[in-house]
Amino acid sequence: MYFYLFCILGGLALSITGSLTFWKVTQWWQFFIPIVLFIGGFLACLSILWIFIDLYGRLTYKKNKNYEKPKKLARIIFNQGIGCIRRLALVRVKVEGKEKIPTNQRFLLVANHRSNWDNFIITDKLVNNQDVPFVTKPSNLKIPLGKRLMLQIGYLPIVKEDKLQSLQVMKTACDRIVKNYHSMAIFPEGTRSKEKGMLPFHEGVFNIAIHAKCPIVICSLKGTSEIAKTFPRISTVHLKVIGVMNYEDYEGQTAKAVSDTIRNIIEESLK
Repeated sequence: MYFYLFCILGGLALSITGSLTFWKVTQWWQFFIPIVLFIGGFLACLSILWIFIDLYGRLTYKKNKNYEKPKKLARIIFNQGIGCIRRLALVRVKVEGKEKIPTNQRFLLVANHRSNWDNFIITDKLVNNQDVPFVTKPSNLKIPLGKRLMLQIGYLPIVKEDKLQSLQVMKTACDRIVKNYHSMAIFPEGTRSKEKGMLPFHEGVFNIAIHAKCPIVICSLKGTSEIAKTFPRISTVHLKVIGVMNYEDYEGQTAKAVSDTIRNIIEESLK
């Protein structure tokens, strides 16, 4: 919000001062000068922000450091950045059930997966005031400007084809919840579903919660796969916290049983 407001105010400042200083209407097309100045000011401020984010990431990120505890300032800058991008993409998000999310304990957040926008939408609109990094594929950590910030706030890259590495990532995610460093989020499908329905869940994901004995926040997303198709028109995404499954609710169950239950819950919500 603050990054986006900075750009708007910058555009207005240039438009107003430029118009008052230089604007003398002698031809009809000169009426568009304030609009052009606003766009120029907006883009200039946006460029300044992008340079700031990149410099912050380069100056603060240490390549070989293990960021177990998220850096708060990195989280704030990252969240503001993705919020600004969401607004520029004209994405409107309708959130339901945010009040169900635990605020006094760590948890595992799971949701269906339809688009590269999914984790950013969840971070921006649902857990923007909490530390909830994602377990994600390495390619998502190659995003310009944001990649160093994502690592500093606790994102964990997972290589699904490497079983040993995957198990280690799951153990790391579990340990961070147990040690109260931060919560974790993951898409049990493992990759984006390009069809209307969901892909099969990777049941091993739920061993994170089983071993950490933590609540599981169950979410559903609708509309993120339409964002690219809709732009430059406004697109609407529906983000819902369906419920929270406390440890007592699934204690003693296998990962497959928990996976099947949660998949059915999300599938029913999407209907």
